[in-house]
Amino acid sequence: MAEPLELKKTLNLPKTDFLMKASLPQNEPKQLDAWQDSWFEEGMRIFYIVPRAMIDSVLPLEVTPAPATTARVFVGRVEVLSPWGQQSLQRALSTGSIDTLAKFGRFLYPFLTQLHATGAVVPSRATEQYLQRAYMKVAKEFNSASCVR
Repeated sequence: MAEPLELKKTLNLPKTDFLMKASLPQNEPKQLDAWQDSWFEEGMRIFYIVPRAMIDSVLPLEVTPAPATTARVFVGRVEVLSPWGQQSLQRALSTGSIDTLAKFGRFLYPFLTQLHATGAVVPSRATEQYLQRAYMKVAKEFNSASCVR
C-alpha cells in the first residue's frame, strides 16, 4: 500500500516583485502555524463549501442598515480514515503503541468507532488502559463547570 503524500511543503507564499498588503509575507507564516493543528495535521480530509441556504437557515444574519449584497462562505471539513491510517491504527491497537494512538488526537474516538463497526479492533492491554484514561479525561472535561453545553 502506498504511503501518504507529504503535501505540507507544497504550501508556499506567492512570489511577487511588488509589495503585498497587510504584511502578508510576515503574517502568513504565523497564520499557517496557528492553523497547523486543525487544518494541516497528518491525515486525509475532504473540504467543501457549505451551501448558502444551509448557512442562512442555521445562522440567520440581519444587518442594519441592510447592505446592497452579503456574501457568506463557510468551509466544511470531513476527516477520512485512509487505508494507511487504518493500518497504522490497527497496528498501534494490537501492539499498544501509545505514541501512535496519541497522534490521532481528537479523531481517535471516531476512527475507533469506524474500526469497531467493521470488527477490526483487537486492542492490547496497554491500549485498553490508554483508551480508558483518555475517556476519563474527556469525561472530566465535559463535566467541568467551564464546559459550555
